[in-house]
Amino acid sequence: MKIEEWKKKNNITNIPDDIIHYKDTTLSALKNVFYEESDEWNLLGSVPVFDNVRVAPRLLFLFIISVVGSVFAHITIAMTLWYYDGRHENMYNFSPRRSKFAYNLAKFFQVFKADKYNIPLLILLNVDPVKYSDMKSDLKKKDYQAAWQFYGKMISHFWGTILTLAITISTIAILIDIHVESNCAISALE
Repeated sequence: MKIEEWKKKNNITNIPDDIIHYKDTTLSALKNVFYEESDEWNLLGSVPVFDNVRVAPRLLFLFIISVVGSVFAHITIAMTLWYYDGRHENMYNFSPRRSKFAYNLAKFFQVFKADKYNIPLLILLNVDPVKYSDMKSDLKKKDYQAAWQFYGKMISHFWGTILTLAITISTIAILIDIHVESNCAISALE
């Protein structure tokens, strides 16, 4: 591109010719500031690029796993808040599948908790309709809200446990790998 075309394209007309023709100067239209090309502006010189995954730092993998876990945790929190709100248009569509999932999660997490979960009536009705059939006509809006809130709580517990285990296992695996590699390097030097 010729200099005159560049000036016209970027709507810059007040550049002195001696600056334009200086061969070691790079022009930048960022806020009308001109800077000389240096390593400070060269990102490729400062960002490490690894030829092979095996030579990448292990802690980089731990960072990536932690970031992905954090994203999933934030998605779970947003979903739990939506469930806890209980004012959405699908409030009365609480399915037996959701009830069974929440009920089974509550029974699983009961092992780790001293007192029992207060399972809402709607979930109990969907899990065992024969046992609680006489209470079916007593369902109100607050029963549906309680079921959605309980479901959100169980989903939050479930994903929190999964993410904690994943990050813990990956941390231990990476630290063991680093330890083994450093011990091999030390023994090779001796």
